[in-house]
Amino acid sequence: MVNAVNDHVTTPDFIRGELRKRFGKRELIGMIRKHLADEGRKPVEVERLLPTLVPSMVPLMEKLLEDYAQGAAPIVAGGVRSAANELPTTLKRQFIQAMSSGLESNPRTAAFENFSWFLVDLADRIILGDSVCLFETTGGRRFKPLFDKADSTTRIFLPLAHNRLLVGTNTGIGLEIDVALLNSAFARCSLEYFVSSKSLTDPSLHESIGSWAGIFTRNETATLIDGVLRDF
Repeated sequence: MVNAVNDHVTTPDFIRGELRKRFGKRELIGMIRKHLADEGRKPVEVERLLPTLVPSMVPLMEKLLEDYAQGAAPIVAGGVRSAANELPTTLKRQFIQAMSSGLESNPRTAAFENFSWFLVDLADRIILGDSVCLFETTGGRRFKPLFDKADSTTRIFLPLAHNRLLVGTNTGIGLEIDVALLNSAFARCSLEYFVSSKSLTDPSLHESIGSWAGIFTRNETATLIDGVLRDF
């Protein structure tokens, strides 16, 4: 989302358009009127001079806006990149603070208390995604890397070993585990990598890393970006 907004707001066309909103003909007339008044011109004289001065000043203002837009674009882009580079550190700090405080009243704690928890031994090997846990929901996206109270989460999976899984379920049933499906979901929900106890020969697991890692789907992200850009 940050990259999409950056691509939008750092173009000369966008900057020029924003400048025109703030420095249009009305603002130009106001600036000329104020300048003449500051010179000691009487109001009647100011109004008499405006029809002569404004037409000659408009092209100059347009040239100024054009030059400024071209020069400001790389500066704005650098500022956005600098701010974006700080996001991971800021979000990590806020996430740790949020997860470390108020555990007694944390909605996740309350939600997880309603789950029944089981240790399940597996005949096949399971991988560990870098999201650690995997949440199965009844929403549009079946598996997610993060708990979302807006979704109806049915099961939670936490690998403890290559053949042992901690499963939380709020239905009392559903301990049948499809290892291949779960491994595929762990890979898709991983942001950068997963851990396996053996070498894998299925390239689709590696190729699918990150496809479900975001909080939002690609379509949801595109919708959000469209909304943000419309606000600009």
